[in-house]
Amino acid sequence: MSRATRHLQQGFILLPVLTLLALIALFAYMLNRSGGMEGRVTASRATTIQARYLAEAAMRHAQWFLTADCSYRAALTDIPFGAGHTYGAVLTDNSDGTIHLVATGVVNGQNPDPSTHFTEIMVDDYRCVPLVPKAIYWSDWGEQRIRRAELDGSGITDLLSATNGLLLPKPLALDQENRAIYWGDGNLISRAEVDGGSTQQVIDCLGCTVSGIDLDPVNSLLYYTDSTNNQVVRATLNGNNPTVLIDTLITQPNSIRVDLVNGRLYFADGGNQEIKSALLDGTDVKTVKPAVAAQALALDPVAKRIYYFDRNTREIDRIDFNGGGLATIISLPGGSDINGLDLDPANSLIYWSRLDTRSIQRARLDGSGLTDLVVSGGVSKPWGLRLGPAQPILLPRTKGPYWTEDQGNKKQVVRRAEVDGSNIQTLVSAQKTTQGIKFDLPSECLYWAGDQRIMRATVKGAQLTVVHDCATGTCTSVFGLALDSTNQQVYWVDQAGKKIMRVSYSGGNETTLVTGLNKPWDIDLDLVHGKMYWVDEGTKTMSRANLDGSGVEVVLADALGAPVRQAYAIAVDASHSLLYWFDNYTRIIYRSTLTGTAITPLIGPSDVNEARALALDLDGGKIYWSEKGLKKIKRANLDGTTPEVVVDLTLESNKPPWGVVVVPASL
Repeated sequence: MSRATRHLQQGFILLPVLTLLALIALFAYMLNRSGGMEGRVTASRATTIQARYLAEAAMRHAQWFLTADCSYRAALTDIPFGAGHTYGAVLTDNSDGTIHLVATGVVNGQNPDPSTHFTEIMVDDYRCVPLVPKAIYWSDWGEQRIRRAELDGSGITDLLSATNGLLLPKPLALDQENRAIYWGDGNLISRAEVDGGSTQQVIDCLGCTVSGIDLDPVNSLLYYTDSTNNQVVRATLNGNNPTVLIDTLITQPNSIRVDLVNGRLYFADGGNQEIKSALLDGTDVKTVKPAVAAQALALDPVAKRIYYFDRNTREIDRIDFNGGGLATIISLPGGSDINGLDLDPANSLIYWSRLDTRSIQRARLDGSGLTDLVVSGGVSKPWGLRLGPAQPILLPRTKGPYWTEDQGNKKQVVRRAEVDGSNIQTLVSAQKTTQGIKFDLPSECLYWAGDQRIMRATVKGAQLTVVHDCATGTCTSVFGLALDSTNQQVYWVDQAGKKIMRVSYSGGNETTLVTGLNKPWDIDLDLVHGKMYWVDEGTKTMSRANLDGSGVEVVLADALGAPVRQAYAIAVDASHSLLYWFDNYTRIIYRSTLTGTAITPLIGPSDVNEARALALDLDGGKIYWSEKGLKKIKRANLDGTTPEVVVDLTLESNKPPWGVVVVPASL
């Protein structure tokens, strides 16, 4: 199907899936025949922060309108975005595994002639990863364990126990994008991989009691309730920057859930016996349902409903986000106690943990089909419960690698290829010797190091610009570089000048940050934690510092046995707190934590010869590297498995690549 824009008209009612797909296909066909709406203002991608926020919201919204197998659940409704503006998101053909997501806008809340007032804001291609619920996860504070079972209750597995530091594990949440479990245990919040590995304490809120947890993996945020200090708190997924969002007019809050589709959070106020809602920054606090002893909340953002257990009535009820539509799903006997609840909306099922009968149960969303899945013997005192993973994930498709290539005689070119290595193109020709290359998403531009200059061009090779020239500054050379898109700054290593420098995207404010280096090769940034990392072959170290150059510290040193004797290339995965680097002495690509612990060799000499640059494709789950000697661009899975050749330049230009970067497919 063509990638021409398709729009669904406002007011489109919810239809059965097959009918909806037929209408979408028909409408797309009509648009293709007619050439689209006349007078529509079109932009290939948004260039403003506001529009990009809209596109991200539309993508999150779209996730909930797909079934677990990536087919459509219902028509997409409009997304409110700012006063006087309403935006909608449109999903079109995904028969080839691609979702074409279009975010559109109607100005000033009007319904004008769409041919003149309907404006395309964003067009992106996403791949839909079908992630059906595969397991039930629950915490058991009686057994001091976190367990997992199949959806039918079979195959009970202990993931974490007292040997992992569990004492009274209660609230539970799953980071489905990063495949991690988070749980609360008294005043602690910890996490581990979904198979129980790599346990790590995230938060120690001394004097608090963590009574509820939920996550926003899209923005790397964690929300929790504190029933001792009567607060709703937000932090990063790594536990940094804890911020109290709500601390007035609430008492003993417990369960909390985040609605990324509609941009609100919901929590149970146990002391005041209310279900409350607020914006994700804690403002606009509202009471959704008064006079209810609610606990164990679960949300269906598409149907805009809250499911919860009412301890007063011993019922599992549901209510609309606006407080209407109260309905009882299941009435349970007196003494029933439920503290964990989760939904599988694609299959119309609800799961819960029941403390009084020591069981995990399930029913349909209409209350029928009540089933015991796990009974006493498999559980003792179950509490938090989540299904994982429970919804499909939309990820941007990777376009493919861009690289700098040595043409000899101190001349290089900037080239690109598709993700499968085909369609090699030269974007920029006859540049001075170039090393590192990086991509800036907001401006859709490539930046690369060119001998004594920093160069910039669009991803199509247009608008070639000299950003900074050492001939007019205090630098001596430009080697590896890194970008801070938020603050619009370029960082680089001046190998000849033995220092690290920074300049703005406009070329001004040249600043020396770190001096006294020996032979630095490459640099990358951790913008989540405000750090820069670099490798220095002369001192045989990997080091880091704050982004202003202060707080320099050695992370890894050859003198202490770390494999950094000839470290040439480095890449930072800040969202997962990981470092990747290539050591030319051992000819191995390694991975470690940001502090240099848990060093793991990923790709060895049989697959790596002389990597001059590394690039991470986190959405695609790949690491790319340039092979100078072998004249190839290679990649592997992020865990080092399945290494393969993407571009073999011995069959084309027969010239060696140097820097490499990966660009999203939608550009």
